[in-house]
Amino acid sequence: MLIRTTITALLFVVSLSGAAQTEHKNHTDHAKEEVVRLTADVMTRYRIELVKASPQTLEITREILGKIVPNANKTIYIYPRYSGIVKKMTKFLGDKVREGEVLVSVESNQTLQVYEITAPFSGYIVKKEANPGEFVKTGSPIYQLADLSTVWVHLFIYRENAEMIKKGQPVMIYDKSRPDKSVSTRIDYVSPLGVEHNQTMRARAVLNNDAENLTWLPGLYVNTRVVIEKKQVPIAVKNAAIQTFEGRNVVFVKTKEGFKPRVCQFGLQGEDYTEVLSGLKAGEIYVAQNSFILKAELEKDSVSHSH
Repeated sequence: MLIRTTITALLFVVSLSGAAQTEHKNHTDHAKEEVVRLTADVMTRYRIELVKASPQTLEITREILGKIVPNANKTIYIYPRYSGIVKKMTKFLGDKVREGEVLVSVESNQTLQVYEITAPFSGYIVKKEANPGEFVKTGSPIYQLADLSTVWVHLFIYRENAEMIKKGQPVMIYDKSRPDKSVSTRIDYVSPLGVEHNQTMRARAVLNNDAENLTWLPGLYVNTRVVIEKKQVPIAVKNAAIQTFEGRNVVFVKTKEGFKPRVCQFGLQGEDYTEVLSGLKAGEIYVAQNSFILKAELEKDSVSHSH
């Protein structure tokens, strides 16, 4: 009788223990419910953008350092027609000149007559090689004149990117210090020769420039982004949509319950979009902009439940 009573008591304790574990498990599952519910007002206030997952053309790019230089096809040296003494200079370094303006007067050694040299086109004096009173020879330049209505961008390409860069590829020129300052053009030349001192190859793009305000100043470095490949993929999401939550790459997907973090596997990353290999179907609606707000909300809930 004593043995039977002891066994019955033990079975009762085990039964209670199992019930407690099940209750705790259910409580844990409820606490970790990964759903964010947002009102329409909150979505508007925080600019939560919803987009339907769909096919996209990815632009695969490379970031390359560039430098603005004068257009060599529109840059010339101004030489005296006859050797002589510089009598008067009307333009100096950095001056803007108009086509036909007098630049300098020179007294000829042969005729002792003073003749004028005028600007063959409009541009800027980018070099000044003489001063009034100096003797100048026919083979010695007095000025260098550059038309800066167009400028070149020299791209410095390192070996690992050399085979990817080709003539005709789209390239964006921009200044990181000025987010609003960017322009798209194409690579119009790739040098067949390497640059020995820095072990790079050279490519070039041409930019239209504001000749009055000089938007792009020769001598300054710029950032460039070259499109090396375009690829169509079945499903892609905006890069800003991807978040890391609990060590996993997720996208917040709209469901009946709210927004849920969906673990996804990603492929190629383009300039604006990333390929989705699994985890998301075409047509599903996801948070494309400001998804970090939903991530922060989940992390806040996780911390509160842990206490």
